[in-house]
Amino acid sequence: MDNIIVLGISVSHRRDVSAQIQDILTANGCKIHARLGLPLQDFNSCSEFGLIIIQLITTLEDANNVREQINQIEDVKADLMVL
Repeated sequence: MDNIIVLGISVSHRRDVSAQIQDILTANGCKIHARLGLPLQDFNSCSEFGLIIIQLITTLEDANNVREQINQIEDVKADLMVL
């Protein structure tokens, strides 16, 4: 069995950068098996911080390329977990 590749993305200013992140994910859409978005908020407000978890079906090299593209966006941190 191939490795399971999970990409975690933390976003500090969701409203400012969500379109940039979405463009990258759309361009790599065929590599995405599952995606979960978690806006971290309380009951009284919508937070600017969010967490995106993605399972990729691709090579480790391609996954690293996606990670590097996302890390070019200011206030966004992406990292891979290979299982």
